[in-house]
Amino acid sequence: MDKKEDVSDAGLYDIFSGQSSGPSKTRIWLLSQIRDRLNHPPDAEPLRVQWALAMVGASSTARSLGKSYEAEQMAKRAKETLEVLFGDGSYEIITATEQLAEAYFAQGRCNQAATLQTDIVKKREHQFGEDHLETLDIKAELARTIWCQGLYSQKQETLSFNLYKLLKQNMAEITPSR
Repeated sequence: MDKKEDVSDAGLYDIFSGQSSGPSKTRIWLLSQIRDRLNHPPDAEPLRVQWALAMVGASSTARSLGKSYEAEQMAKRAKETLEVLFGDGSYEIITATEQLAEAYFAQGRCNQAATLQTDIVKKREHQFGEDHLETLDIKAELARTIWCQGLYSQKQETLSFNLYKLLKQNMAEITPSR
């Protein structure tokens, strides 16, 4: 018997944001609907913002389904649209750039991914500080990319160890003691 998918608002959000598990029929259907709209952003500015943010989420979904080229195209279009609407450096643009870097990584284009991730680290540090979880997350992604490039050295090992200590400290701060 097929398990029925949760198509409530919360369920669709989970599907759309890539947080549901597995390549469900609903996720594949949503991706096909968004793919059809990739080259047709709406004219009204508020709708273009929503369209671009939907493209960011769809990029994550496409990548999780193994469609890294489509993920790249969606992330690029979202980033371009958001740059026109918000200028450089907004949270949304950085998130779209992060999805683009992930698409590059999934395609094995580690140099391009590392370049974007290095820029994102600087922007996240400026926005949130060095110890913020979002900053630590992109630093971990950059460390993974550097490792995949075969450039892992003592310097990166030290960076990874310091990153681990910061993550452990942050988790201790937000986890209630027993």
